[in-house]
Amino acid sequence: MIILVKLVLAHILVDFFLQPKKWVASKQKDKIKSIPLVLHALLHGLLTYILIADWTNFALPLLLIIVHWSIDVFKVYRKPILRWFLIDQVLHLISLVFLWGIFYEKTADIWAFTTSFISNERNLWFLVGYLLILNPASILIDLATKKWQKELKSKEKNIGLQNAGKWIGMLERVLILTFIIGNQYAAIGFLI
Repeated sequence: MIILVKLVLAHILVDFFLQPKKWVASKQKDKIKSIPLVLHALLHGLLTYILIADWTNFALPLLLIIVHWSIDVFKVYRKPILRWFLIDQVLHLISLVFLWGIFYEKTADIWAFTTSFISNERNLWFLVGYLLILNPASILIDLATKKWQKELKSKEKNIGLQNAGKWIGMLERVLILTFIIGNQYAAIGFLI
């Protein structure tokens, strides 16, 4: 599992900490012709190679370069909105798990881990809890606050961020549930 953690760490560092804003702008502007698009993928492969420190394994970093570049090419032709960002990140994580499985784990071990994870009642309750607080809770809050929403819409100058309250509420509920699960009740008071 330590190799998988290192793969995810390399991805997070390259995608969110080591990628200058001008690279992102270049990728959006120049698409597949962007030099930073290639540099970004190469950096991902290099950092993976360094973190794994398996000096004889060149195939994994090379495949990661190709896969990361391909996913990013797919993304640069989409609008930079939340949905495509999430799809991009899920594709990256799936590719990391897949390549980790090919190079470092037996397929049977991955299948056993996956089935044991989803057959664990506690894990499923966590999943249900997080899903409930993300969307159904938003609908409930939306219905409960219709009166005030109509008042805000009827004013000529409605200054504010569209859906800001929705996203803040979702994040607050995720944090509260996480604090409850971790028996960190004092942190709930801090959040409030």
